[in-house]
Amino acid sequence: MKASRNGNPTHSGYVADVLCTDVLQLILEMFDPGKMDDRATLQALSLVSHFFAARCQPLLFREIFLCDIRGTPHEPLSKGFTPIGKRCKVLMRLLTSRPHLIELIQRVKVGMSGGYEKGLGKIKEFQALLTMLFSQPGIRGPQAFHIVGECFISNKNSFEKNVFYPFLATRITALCIDAVWNLPMAVIAHCENLEDLTLIGKYAKLDEDSVSIPILINGGPKIKVLRHTGPTPVLQCLLTDPVTGQPFIDLKSLKQYRPTFKSPSADIPLFATVCSIGAQSLASIVLTVDLFNETLPDTQGFDLLDFSHCWHVELMKLDLTISLVQPSDCLSRLHDVAAALQTFPKCNDLRKLILQLHIHSAQYYPNFLKSSKVAWITLDAELKRISDHKPVSVEVLIKYSTDVYHPSNEEMANELEGVFRNIISECLALTRERQEGSFALLFEFVNECYSHASYCRRWLHY
Repeated sequence: MKASRNGNPTHSGYVADVLCTDVLQLILEMFDPGKMDDRATLQALSLVSHFFAARCQPLLFREIFLCDIRGTPHEPLSKGFTPIGKRCKVLMRLLTSRPHLIELIQRVKVGMSGGYEKGLGKIKEFQALLTMLFSQPGIRGPQAFHIVGECFISNKNSFEKNVFYPFLATRITALCIDAVWNLPMAVIAHCENLEDLTLIGKYAKLDEDSVSIPILINGGPKIKVLRHTGPTPVLQCLLTDPVTGQPFIDLKSLKQYRPTFKSPSADIPLFATVCSIGAQSLASIVLTVDLFNETLPDTQGFDLLDFSHCWHVELMKLDLTISLVQPSDCLSRLHDVAAALQTFPKCNDLRKLILQLHIHSAQYYPNFLKSSKVAWITLDAELKRISDHKPVSVEVLIKYSTDVYHPSNEEMANELEGVFRNIISECLALTRERQEGSFALLFEFVNECYSHASYCRRWLHY
């Protein structure tokens, strides 16, 4: 590539003129800096010209990942890895020479291997880097902090002192705890400006010794966005201290709620609690219930799903994944969805309702959708009741999947096309014929057999 006198390619200005800036930005955002190849591409593009540098740098510095890569005391990593202290020193040198890059950093992600959470905090370069990022006067640094790694926090005081410094707690507005055992309550409760909280991890559990921290003067951080998946004891304790009965977090200003459940009997009651606390402000709910490959006893409790506190919710999405290994149980889940919608207040602020149903293992009961006609008609009546005489957008997404050869893909697809047309004409007629609002039905059949290329057919009505 021929370069101009200033070192930039001679045609870079031509590219900028030909490609609309907005389109180019969309193309660049398709690259994931977390992937090595994509990051290398963005780094190369940032060197082409000032035009590309100004658009690639925000993507490259949007998130920085600091990981303790020294291994464990019993399994040290092999030679060749750059020590985290050296990596922090290199990053500090870059940010010192170009402090404007600090304002591009939105999230700091810290990964810890088991047993080293204390050692990580004692690395002086790591401490100096966090001080630079979170306490630079006059510079807006990162507002999000993400702790990830299957680590057991064996010493909560050391963790809070060496990793989660007090100046971090006052700056952070978004916090993600991912697969961390023995979680200290103070880490969350003392983030006075925290608004966005994410709890992830099948094995996460609460540090029982930390629940006795003093009650916060302002009632804890006022959460506006809450996401959680996995077991619920941590969130239950955040809502009610088992010792004092007071909450560690305040959900009265909650606007977005995105839970993911796999055990309805344990999780659905918590869903009702959160919705009742945030009833006056809650505007968006995205509920994901994954019952794929679960045994029949684990699906019990879904009938307790209740939307009676959703007066002000504008966006409601229910994403349900079930398996036809137990056809009668799947049919019960459809009836449960209809029953849950019956609890939705008729006087509501709803603007968009999305129902997404993923039915696995279609080979066990290929006629399931036909035999569930009564459930669909009941569901249709409730969808109309909720959205009638209001400009509500209703979307129903049905994905029907199998992973076997027989019957053939074409045979099943042809049969399901007839089912799709029956659902439109007979089962969802009331919702489709509303005077106001919009309606869309996307029906998809997928063969996910691993031994050959996947097969997919889609039908759309709107």
